[in-house]
This record gives sequence, C-alpha cells and structure tokens, in this order.
Amino acid sequence: MRIAIIDDNSKYTYHFGIALLNYMKKTKLGGVFFYLPKSPVFGKPSLCNGILVSSKTVWSSFLYPFQITRKCLNDKIDIAHIQLEVNTFGHPITLILLPLLLVNLRIAKIITVVTLHSIFPRSGSRYIPYKGIFKLLILLFVHLLYNLIGRLASSIIVHSSIFRDWLLQYGIDPNKINIIPHGIVFTTPNNSQEEKNYWLKKFDGKKIILSFGVLSPRKGLEYLIQAFEEVSKKYPETLLVLAGYEPTYFHGYKERLRALSKSLGIENKVIFTGAVPEQKVGSLFSVADIIVFPYIFSISASGSLSIALQHLKPIVATNTPYFKS
Repeated sequence: MRIAIIDDNSKYTYHFGIALLNYMKKTKLGGVFFYLPKSPVFGKPSLCNGILVSSKTVWSSFLYPFQITRKCLNDKIDIAHIQLEVNTFGHPITLILLPLLLVNLRIAKIITVVTLHSIFPRSGSRYIPYKGIFKLLILLFVHLLYNLIGRLASSIIVHSSIFRDWLLQYGIDPNKINIIPHGIVFTTPNNSQEEKNYWLKKFDGKKIILSFGVLSPRKGLEYLIQAFEEVSKKYPETLLVLAGYEPTYFHGYKERLRALSKSLGIENKVIFTGAVPEQKVGSLFSVADIIVFPYIFSISASGSLSIALQHLKPIVATNTPYFKS
C-alpha cells in the first residue's frame, strides 16, 4: 500500500507524518509520500519542508489538481490523504479547484481521504465579515463545497463530534464521516535548558501568559489584551506573549493589536514573537505559566491546545463548542 499525504507543511502533518512513517515501517505495510507545495503558500511560513522522509515538492496553488494527480499516478499511489484547511492550497479562492482534484483522483481509482481541519457551521453566517450578495455567495459556495467533498471523497475525517454534527447539517452521508481526535504528541518536548534560557532571557524572567498560533480576529486577541490590562495592574511582573505570525489575508490585524496595547499603556508588556521555529515551540510552552485561548468562535481543532496539554500547563479558554466538546 502506498499513501500520499497532501498538505502545506503544517505542524500537524509533521507530527502525523512521523507517526505514520514509524507505523508503516514497523508493520511493513508499504510506503508513505508527502506532497508539499513548491514554494511557501500565500505568505505562510514553511514549517517542515524537507524534514520528513519521502517529502516531495509537487504542487502550486492554481495547478494542484493536475500536478497532484499526475504525481499520484507516477508514484502508483493507493490512498491520497488531503489535509484540508481554508488556505491549504493558498488563497481561499483556490478551493474552487478542489472538486476537480477529487474528480481526477476518483477517475484514477485512487482512494481519497479528506481530513477537514476547518469546518464552517451553517448557523455561523454571522461570523462572515461581509454583507449582502457577497456574503450570500460565500454561504452558497461553502454549502456546495461540502456537498461535493461528501460525494467525491471516499472518507472524511474530523477531530471532534461537534464538527461531525456541523457536517451533517450539509446532508453529508454520516457513514463517510470518521471522528479522530487531534491528538497529543507523545514524544518528549524540546525543553533543553539552552532553549529555555533563550526565552527566559527574552522575557527577562517574568511570569508569562501565552497565546500561541496564527494571529486571527476570530481568536479574540483584542479582548485578551483588554483583559490583560487589568491583570497587569495586579501582577506587574507578568507579560502577555502573542506567539504566531500574521497571515497575508489578515494583514493589519497585528498593528491594530499593537495600537490597542499602546492605547492601554501596556505596549511594553505585550510581546509579539512572530512565527516560532519548530525547535523552539516546546521550550516556549515550558517557560509559560498559563496558556490562553480567548476565541470568539472555533471552526477547527486547536493544535496549540494539544501542545498545552502535552506540557501539562494551566489553560484558560472561552466556552466555544469545540473547547466544550
């Protein structure tokens, strides 16, 4: 059996890939290939390109249905496993081409598994930051896309029962939907003293409240900053660390957060680290005192939550359906 994992260099695929490679090697069931983008996608940092054995740069944003299908045929792939987020293949508009990829793989008689990392509920139209006809078109496209995935994919994986419930709202066959929790990495975190010292020096040994992940308006970071103003009055030796990069499609959000911090007089206590290299993530969590998830709403499982659980850290999270589940 030969499996192709299709993704954009995410941390999830990095850890999932290592576990799958080890399992396939142990059981001698076959080979695993990782089909990655030829260049960083839509301003996203390349996190694991070249780290995984059998990783290959295969596709680009607007040609991926043909490039991936051709590579699957050349490698005699039996199962194509697509790790799908809104921006997996680049700008969200590239999702228009996903049904073509699924049709191509179906014609090629390749079993297709789609892990949906982001799922938008039909009841979530209030979260779409547009009005009028454009908002209606987005809702129609989302409905059509999920229906086509449900019809063309051999199997669908989601990370929580709440996401399965949301997919059922679109009329997808429940027998096609499988729940596999996001999971926690079992390997020992990278907590070397040298790496810890890097962060301790950077934060001057202060207490750390950490928010980790892509800077996104849906994560409610402005409310976190406002709440931290009150915390910093009572605990002046505390820093709020916002660790993660600003995607191209949220350009300007980071500056708005900086401006808010400055207006509240806590700009020196709110630290933006930018993208954190994979080898420094474990040590960052190890020096943090509290991990916070102030999300306004959740449309996906949280890799950051898994890392926080791995490090046995206290967690403060909003009461979203995913965090409740």
